[in-house]
Amino acid sequence: MKNLRIAVIIVTAALISPLNANNLNSGFIAGFTGGYLSPAGFYSNTFNPGMGFGATLLYYPGWGSFFLEGNASFAYFSIQASPNSTMSQYNITAGPGFTFSLTRWFEPFISLQGGASYVRVDFEQSGLTSSSTKPLGIATAGVMISPFEYISLRLAASYGVSELSDKMLYTAQFSGSAMMRLNVFTGRNILDRNESFLRLSKISLKPIFGARYMSYGVDGIGVVTVTNASKETLRDVRVDTAINEINSGPTKSQSVKTLAPGQSVELDLPIMIDRAILKMADSRELPVKLRAYYTVAKGTFSYIETKNATVHSRNTITWDNTAHIGNFITPYEDIAFGFARNALSLFKQKMLPGFNKKVQEALILFDTLGAAGISYAADPNTGFEKLGAESLDYVMFARETLHKKAGDCDDLTVLYSTMLESIGIKTAVITTPGHIFLMFDTEVPDNSYTDITSDPSLIHAMNGTAWVPIEVTMVGKSFIEAWKEGARSVNRYKGIKGSFETLEVKTAWAKFPPADIGSGRSVPVPDREKTNLLYALDMDQLKTTGFEEQARKLQIELDSDQNNYQALISLGVLNAKFGKIEEAFSFLKKAANKFPNRPPAYVNIGNIYMLKKNYELASQMFEKASSLNPDNHKYRINLARAYYEVGKRYKAKVEYREALKANPGYARRYDYLDSDPGVRAADPEERAGYNMWEK
Repeated sequence: MKNLRIAVIIVTAALISPLNANNLNSGFIAGFTGGYLSPAGFYSNTFNPGMGFGATLLYYPGWGSFFLEGNASFAYFSIQASPNSTMSQYNITAGPGFTFSLTRWFEPFISLQGGASYVRVDFEQSGLTSSSTKPLGIATAGVMISPFEYISLRLAASYGVSELSDKMLYTAQFSGSAMMRLNVFTGRNILDRNESFLRLSKISLKPIFGARYMSYGVDGIGVVTVTNASKETLRDVRVDTAINEINSGPTKSQSVKTLAPGQSVELDLPIMIDRAILKMADSRELPVKLRAYYTVAKGTFSYIETKNATVHSRNTITWDNTAHIGNFITPYEDIAFGFARNALSLFKQKMLPGFNKKVQEALILFDTLGAAGISYAADPNTGFEKLGAESLDYVMFARETLHKKAGDCDDLTVLYSTMLESIGIKTAVITTPGHIFLMFDTEVPDNSYTDITSDPSLIHAMNGTAWVPIEVTMVGKSFIEAWKEGARSVNRYKGIKGSFETLEVKTAWAKFPPADIGSGRSVPVPDREKTNLLYALDMDQLKTTGFEEQARKLQIELDSDQNNYQALISLGVLNAKFGKIEEAFSFLKKAANKFPNRPPAYVNIGNIYMLKKNYELASQMFEKASSLNPDNHKYRINLARAYYEVGKRYKAKVEYREALKANPGYARRYDYLDSDPGVRAADPEERAGYNMWEK
């Protein structure tokens, strides 16, 4: 059989326990494989399915999830038309692969292999034999299962592509592998402390906090000093750390290549802690096993030291670093996420199209929490207001507060921040003497705060945008009053050094990300009727102070002077923000007709067209305003928004970047204008309300 080429490989390779555990992340692995192979495509009716066997050698260089593997395999097929005629293959392959760690013992993987295949075909009836050596290749995907430290299993599916007598041959195969690390016996020479050339001293272990479990793989749980107590130079010195109750295997420290006689070095003790720690209900003393390894001419040796560490429950926190609260704010936890989404869905149709959406959403969530019976309850023994920086405090996760329906200032801050972050509203925690609360980002540039309120004392400017402080312990009462009280606290302390700290939650997450506390029992959202009273009171107060009182004053000014341009513009903007679109349009149209060379009327009419999603007319209005005042950054932003919606992405970028030069705070809300066409921007409904009103 001439030009015989067939790509059939025995899948090899099962690997080590997860690489992110750092316990088995380099070295060689060897094993044996068996599998079932089935030809497909043109030759599916020529060959019967076959069996294969092989040997595998893998090498992990320690480069993240990357590995290299080499395979030697044998495959055997019979020919359908002549069952006693056979085809045999002897394959040599090699190539790269990658693993994707899900847990310490369960890892999906992919790999690509290429190599050479010696094929021999024996025809039973004629007695003829044909052989050839050709290149081959195959792609594999599967899962590695590592139930033990040095033993792994792999289940895999592969698809091979090759050529046989100038026809393509596709081969599917399914296989299993059993593997063992070649260093299974390395370090098994465990010595007593007095026999070891290496000594561990000055072992310093920090308390371990359940909510921070993900950070210890980088930050570690302490330090240890290792000393060469011999007259020989020690090589590959390291310390493996394990706490059997809360981690699945030892984690390696940094390796010291050589340690001279008498030399000492200090090593950090990283450890990958499992989510099992989150099930601990109270603090405990747990033994930490430190196993020191070193290599000399006679081999690799190790000895073990054990020291206890205090392990705290998932609800324990210290306030020496406010960022610790980041572990507790879990916006994608299913209970809190579902509660927030369901609450908003009940009031979506009632929202004012022209008023800041984030303020309205924050109001709805605050009132829904109040209607759900959530209330403030001071902790008689602990709590932020009673504790020093190093003292232990108890903080509940959002769903725990939802179930208990009560919490102190830190519990309620965590709850409300979690809710807001889950719907895309950025939050920051605020600490003042003995108290913690929060504020949220309206994403309105701070120089346009009047889009939110006419009272500047109710806004805290930070990072170029206007933030709304909320005294969350007032949950169950008016959102407007909680806003005013939060603003009073900010204004009282923000000028006093050491008494006022703000920390964006996203900054806290960089070091202390949300803890994965798993699923739990859902919390139903109260019926809309229960929330309606709080919502109606808040909206009535918002409209009274924000709309009716101002509208009354402006109307008096307009009645005394029908050509009062400022009154016409202000009434137009005010009506638009509070949902009275047609009235707004009427005032603004009058202003444009009376004063055709003044741009504010055109800008605001353009904003109304944006709300109506008539982007072509909006762009025309914004172009008119920009032609009258080319240097106004607000006009450029609005023009960029309209260009974006009509598909003129390049023009949108130009206008946006020009406006951003002197106003970096705009990036918070409008960065989608600078994105690539394929990048998903903000919700179109929300974008339509990103208006820059001009008074």
